[in-house]
Amino acid sequence: MAFGNGTIIAEREKIVIPTYPESPCEELPMFAENRVHQRSTGNPYPNKVVIKTRQKEKIDKEYEAIRLENEYLELIILPEIGGRIFSAKDKRTGYDFFYRQHVIKPALIGALGSWISGGVEFNWPYHHRPSTFMPVDSEIVKDGDGYTVWLSEHDPIDRMKGMVGIHLEPGKAYFETRMKVSNRTSMRHSFLWWENTAVPVNPEYEIFFPPDVDYVNFHYRRSHTTYPIANGMFNGYRYPDEGVDIRKHFNTKFSTSYFSADSDYDFFGGYDNGKKCGVVHVSDHHTSTGKKMFTWAYNQLSQSWERALTDTDGAYAELMAGSYSNNQPDFSWLEPYETKNFSQYWFPISEIGIPTYANLSAAVNVSDGKIKLQTTEKVKNAKLVLEIGGKNVISKKITLEPGEVAEIELPAVDLSEYRIALEGVFEYEKKNRVKNPLPPFFPEVPMPNEESSAYRAYQDGIHLMQFRDPSMDCRKYFERAIELDPEFAPAYETLGECAINDGNFELAEELLNKCIEVTNRLNTEHQSGRAYYLRGLAKKQLGKDHEAEWNFRKAAWSADSVSCGMTEAARIGAKKKDFKIGLFCAETALNYAKENPVAGPIAALCDYKLGNKSAARDRLYAILDNDPLNHLARYALFICGGKMTEKDFYGKLASDPSQTCLDVYVDLLSAGFADEAYQLLADLPVYCTEKLAPVVAYIIGKPELADPMHRTFPTRPEEKNVLVGRSEEYAKYLLGCLEFAHRRYDNAYKLWCECTNFEAARCRAVYLWKMGKIDEAMAELDRAIAAAPDCDQLIYEKAYLLNHMGYDAKKTEEIIGSYVTDIKVARDDVCTEWAAAAIRAGDYEKALWILNNHEYIPCEGGETIIAKQHINAHLGMGIDFYNNGEYSRALDELRIAQVIPDNLGAGLWHEDPLVPSKYR
Repeated sequence: MAFGNGTIIAEREKIVIPTYPESPCEELPMFAENRVHQRSTGNPYPNKVVIKTRQKEKIDKEYEAIRLENEYLELIILPEIGGRIFSAKDKRTGYDFFYRQHVIKPALIGALGSWISGGVEFNWPYHHRPSTFMPVDSEIVKDGDGYTVWLSEHDPIDRMKGMVGIHLEPGKAYFETRMKVSNRTSMRHSFLWWENTAVPVNPEYEIFFPPDVDYVNFHYRRSHTTYPIANGMFNGYRYPDEGVDIRKHFNTKFSTSYFSADSDYDFFGGYDNGKKCGVVHVSDHHTSTGKKMFTWAYNQLSQSWERALTDTDGAYAELMAGSYSNNQPDFSWLEPYETKNFSQYWFPISEIGIPTYANLSAAVNVSDGKIKLQTTEKVKNAKLVLEIGGKNVISKKITLEPGEVAEIELPAVDLSEYRIALEGVFEYEKKNRVKNPLPPFFPEVPMPNEESSAYRAYQDGIHLMQFRDPSMDCRKYFERAIELDPEFAPAYETLGECAINDGNFELAEELLNKCIEVTNRLNTEHQSGRAYYLRGLAKKQLGKDHEAEWNFRKAAWSADSVSCGMTEAARIGAKKKDFKIGLFCAETALNYAKENPVAGPIAALCDYKLGNKSAARDRLYAILDNDPLNHLARYALFICGGKMTEKDFYGKLASDPSQTCLDVYVDLLSAGFADEAYQLLADLPVYCTEKLAPVVAYIIGKPELADPMHRTFPTRPEEKNVLVGRSEEYAKYLLGCLEFAHRRYDNAYKLWCECTNFEAARCRAVYLWKMGKIDEAMAELDRAIAAAPDCDQLIYEKAYLLNHMGYDAKKTEEIIGSYVTDIKVARDDVCTEWAAAAIRAGDYEKALWILNNHEYIPCEGGETIIAKQHINAHLGMGIDFYNNGEYSRALDELRIAQVIPDNLGAGLWHEDPLVPSKYR
């Protein structure tokens, strides 16, 4: 295809990539309320997790890719792997301005396990994205003069809809990522959005933040240092007294992150001074506040991860761009049925060097006696002006093609203050300014009983809730607020919200009644309608539709609750077959939030039922013009007789079809379209032959199709309604999982006690452990192992419990060893616990034999756990030698302790674990 006429390639193609296959998921649910991932929650439920890798085998695998290409840029996108941008090439220079992988080699970094490096990963609703290694839905659309590749999913944690459109136009040497994040659920959720862009690094690579950035932060803003010359302590390391220029990638020797301070500029990026090529990110700094660089740096940890993630492509760093977030964790709210739209842009640069300033149209470098200028669009006879002290130093006409570099010699002038502008393209003014001081550290959250103010307790609870912090239960803070002030209405409201999330609807109704009673002391018209809205949700789930409708309509008296309240009222109207009211409520919701992802399709279905069939279809076509992957609108179009066949509908479901269809099923069912909802699921096995979620099989009356290997457990209230009362043992087991995940522990245990399968025995062990009944828990775990001796997950859990309950060390070592038939193929975590038991027993030689005869693969955040076993084993031997007077041998062991063997796949984030062996 020729490019001279401005045409674009936007097409699907097959590419073959050498691939290390993903390991199977764990069979059993992980009820991990306190699991930490990237400093926020790592609780994977309702999803199964992958905690193993298969890096001994490699195959050639064919992937469906999408090529998006114009005259200047070539992008390859992989919908099968999270919709990531796999590669991005500057066609003018041939430079891959993103890190180009030549192998798919998953390692354990993602929230649900598997993760690969390279290209651009779109992280949401938290980092790293739970679905980063899962397929997404995709659509290619003609969009103005260009094309947009839409990539969409219902996220596997909260079921919100995250969508990115990668947009490319002719004649432009940049591409745009258009985000559309929609909360298609009835509850608010917090979220972040970070574009995680890998770049190829070497000692010549340099990062750049805008000129007004004077410091950088670490995660959670609990460490910071000056920029560009770093001083003092940062993330556990002390920089030399003379400081270090951390723009230079090679100068950072330890794995770390640099989050830029807030800036008034829209750009940042990276540049390879050796290859004279780089990349610039541009986005509105009011929305895209996050600018970050992460590096594995140059040490043993970086080498371990390089081996784990690639075969031959070398080191990379991450340039991350955050919208509605400037740190990790750092979350904003997405309200029920709210949609946020925002954009980011990327473009390559070449011989200009490090930009002094950049915007979407150009990048300019003013330094070393030269002006170097590169534009992303064609510029013809535009006037370039450099002013110093109000006088023109340079004034000349510039003509450039996209990506072309202009170089202008400067006379000997003082560049401490100046103004430079290219007519119609950019303007930048450099002024002397006072540097920003380092900010205070982010405060620690006190324990609930340390709070003396109801509002402070409530505020801390909101923080923990918003930041998805697993370290403490936000409910305890709201309860403390009420203890301090029994009429503190916001705490009752938010506890009611938590109770709805937990599925405790009776408790939610009680708490929200109290909130409204207190708030109504003088006025019944509130500043916010949230309490009425939430009470409506609780009553709806309790089957009190009339009372729920009253609360939703009352909530809509307040502007903040019109869209959500009237969406829910529309559902009830349609359910009552009062389609006029349903249509009125849905349209009212849309008047306040035109991109409400649920109200539009409901309005169309009401129109259809009222006989306005053409209007219904037109409404749905309009919705799909804006969001071609709104699956509720797509199925509604099929119902309404539009241009949507069953084959068309199911053919787009790449992102877990069972779960996507369950989302749409719930939307239809709640609006009274029970027959249509049933048919949606009944037809699913016809068109989607992959694993069917068990609840889907139960709903359609074909329990024999329930696939226990489906990677998602039940979690929705509607799934509970399907499972309650079923006689199948497996259904009771699944219902127990749902109950436990929603903190109804006793209910779960009773259900599991009715089951004889090994999965239920293991889950009973989880319950008993949580209740502090350690011996009974171990007995149940032993029953599970006896029934399923080949389940490695059970072996690891027993090994972990034996070590962490302080069971006799020698016996623990023997028990774990009895399960390991071949150390070469045993699980990493089992071997790690085995070594830990041997160290506890003082059997250091056995511990080192375990460590030295197994090949470990790193797990992010767990690298130090393995390294510590090596350190502790040699430290223990060294101490024994020392106590026996063998000082030379003791010294040898202490030195060996500080060198982590390559086979451990490990490394240290901090030097703290080395202190005992260094200073013994």
